[in-house]
Amino acid sequence: MFELLILAIPALIASFVAGLWDLKTTEVPDEIPAIMIAVGIFFWGIAALFTGDYMPLVTSAVMGTAVLTIGLVLYKKGQWGGADAWILASIFYMIPSVDFMAGYILNFFFVSLAYMLVYSVVLGLKNKGTLGMFTNDVRKSWKYVAAIPAAFATLMIMLSFALSDMSFIASYHFAGVSFLILLMALFWRYGVVVEKNVFRRKISTNDLKPGDVIENGIWVGVTESDIKKIRQEKKSVVIKEGIRFVPVFALTLAVTMILGTLIPLL
Repeated sequence: MFELLILAIPALIASFVAGLWDLKTTEVPDEIPAIMIAVGIFFWGIAALFTGDYMPLVTSAVMGTAVLTIGLVLYKKGQWGGADAWILASIFYMIPSVDFMAGYILNFFFVSLAYMLVYSVVLGLKNKGTLGMFTNDVRKSWKYVAAIPAAFATLMIMLSFALSDMSFIASYHFAGVSFLILLMALFWRYGVVVEKNVFRRKISTNDLKPGDVIENGIWVGVTESDIKKIRQEKKSVVIKEGIRFVPVFALTLAVTMILGTLIPLL
């Protein structure tokens, strides 16, 4: 296992740099995933020649290429960023361990969820008027928000009567879970507000900048030449911000290296 994870530290450093670049500019230089993939293939190729064990090299090529193919398909369908696909695949090229990367994928869901929650809250708070729009939205949709924990509470009470066991209803766990569900419902509405008013904005084409992503397009920023053409055709466009997701790959890798798979811990 140690031999298979020998490139984990370089992979962590490279993906961390890519994440910082994404946060700062919304773009990741092509050189970063290219170097990561080249290092992975070269290292495991040399290791195979010296040890006679070609399995890590084959695993690296198969896993990396499979992940890259899936990621690029999602990119072409506008569901993911191109940098996301390349950085994730690069990590697979560098760390050809099925067990480790299986844990990485499981951890990815938990880390990405936490990241998206924090990112959405911070982005919303940075934009003036978001809290006011959220308050107005809750006032209009309070029946739907309240209905979610109310439905849970009703279901639990009915089940308790049916089973003649009121222990859960009488415990603090019932109130705690109900409150948690209420918070989730409120965050759902907060996410709707952020999606409509922060992640999507109509701007004048005069304010369009390189790197902005046009709505209904794939996740790639416009260039100077694109902007000149757009300004000739339109006076305004809708741009989408989206969550800058590349940092999640480095965060997940760090969590997996330090804690292992999170599911047993949870």
